[in-house]
Amino acid sequence: MKKTLDTISGLMSSVFNDIIKLEEVFLKNNKYKDVSSREVRTIEAIGTSKTKTMGSVAKNLDITLGTLTVSVTNLEKKGYVIREKSLNDKRVVNVSLTEKGKKLFRLHKKFKENIMKSIVIELSNQEKEIFNGALTRVSQTLHKQCINI
Repeated sequence: MKKTLDTISGLMSSVFNDIIKLEEVFLKNNKYKDVSSREVRTIEAIGTSKTKTMGSVAKNLDITLGTLTVSVTNLEKKGYVIREKSLNDKRVVNVSLTEKGKKLFRLHKKFKENIMKSIVIELSNQEKEIFNGALTRVSQTLHKQCINI
């Protein structure tokens, strides 16, 4: 059992690290050298559909409002996001993506889709079902652990 756990642990680390490397290359090759992987997560959490409050984005990312403020300030300086006080409640700060931010959002979404396609295309239909089931269980287990923190 220990050997199996060690193998799975090594594979999970390898997959995670490879995805991070591929993401860094993607950002560099698409002229987004000024954006970190963490800032891309912020852009994803803000999304393109509507304006969101800083509080809702921080909650979605499971980070403090202060941490998000630093990231949004940097992204605002780089031209990816706009921050505005709410017209209804001056205590609330809304954040949305600029056109530049929306373009990066769409490109990054396509990047993730291409990664998944490149993985799944190598699998048989049966392997796809097993992979999907296993990842679903892993995700559910990790989510339960996160809720209990």
